[in-house]
Amino acid sequence: MGNIIKSNTKIISSNFFKKSHELVFSQLSLTPIQHDIFALFLARIEKENWDNYKNNGNLKDVPSYEFNNDLLSDWFQTAKINLYSTLKKPCQMLASVSIGIPMEKKGDFQYRPLFSDITYKGGVLTLTPNYKLVDVFVGASNGYSLISHKEFRDLNLESSKRLYTILSRWRSFGRLHPFSLTELHGIFGLLDERGKLKKKTYEITANFILRIIKPAIKEISERDKNIEFLIDSQTGNFGFKYTKEGRKISGLEFLFSWRTSATKSVKPSNEFTYFDAVSIYKDIMSGIDIEYTEDTLNYALKMIGEMMLDKNLDFEVDAGAFISKVVTLKSNITIDQ
Repeated sequence: MGNIIKSNTKIISSNFFKKSHELVFSQLSLTPIQHDIFALFLARIEKENWDNYKNNGNLKDVPSYEFNNDLLSDWFQTAKINLYSTLKKPCQMLASVSIGIPMEKKGDFQYRPLFSDITYKGGVLTLTPNYKLVDVFVGASNGYSLISHKEFRDLNLESSKRLYTILSRWRSFGRLHPFSLTELHGIFGLLDERGKLKKKTYEITANFILRIIKPAIKEISERDKNIEFLIDSQTGNFGFKYTKEGRKISGLEFLFSWRTSATKSVKPSNEFTYFDAVSIYKDIMSGIDIEYTEDTLNYALKMIGEMMLDKNLDFEVDAGAFISKVVTLKSNITIDQ
């Protein structure tokens, strides 16, 4: 391991970690503590760490990330003497975990190991990620989820961590589109590599909702007061409503909003930033199904000229196509109203 990214601090300075859109909607089966280990890695990884490797392709330049026992003790909320027993089994299993990445063709997946090496020695945890996943780890061309790591680590249920990640994908604006049951099975790690349910009990929708969805919503609502779950007026369900094909339940839509200020659930237009506009542009151009407010779309249009002049963006801005898509989205808002 030639490129070591060391940690000399006792805590992670940022309150959030980023998870790319591809990671959020990947097929990845982890235990709660493995989720926390992966979150620790994502809180430290930076695009610049990979510059040398991406420039020359030399595997010696693939970064490894070190975490000292002070930081580990704080992150996992355990005494240093307990770190070995806390981390050994989860890390052993994590070293062989593969991640299923969505491909361009709907329904296709590609599986790759998450890490190439995990070592715990002398009170230091070293994580070496799979270099073939660099664009999934640090890329944000399709947007990303901005996740509060304190609340994330406070969640005990694996399903809660997954749902919290999804809901954080649209923290500032928009509304999450409905998911089919098949999509939800994949998102919650219930499918094997052949796309089949690992447990047949979840073929029964009532079991899936009772054992996965409802406990996750309940725990998140208790642990993070910045998110508000709503009640479906037709069924009384807390935090979600059914979508149906005929009389058969075909999917779910999560009912929630983020409290981004003391009195408003949606970010006010005067609080939008250029960074928000770039994220909106990426989501819209990628065809990600979100319901935007008119203020959100207007702000993105206002910033399109600035984006066209920004040489630091890692993508080419197509103003004409973007304006056309926004006009269509705004007309749909008008029709709905």
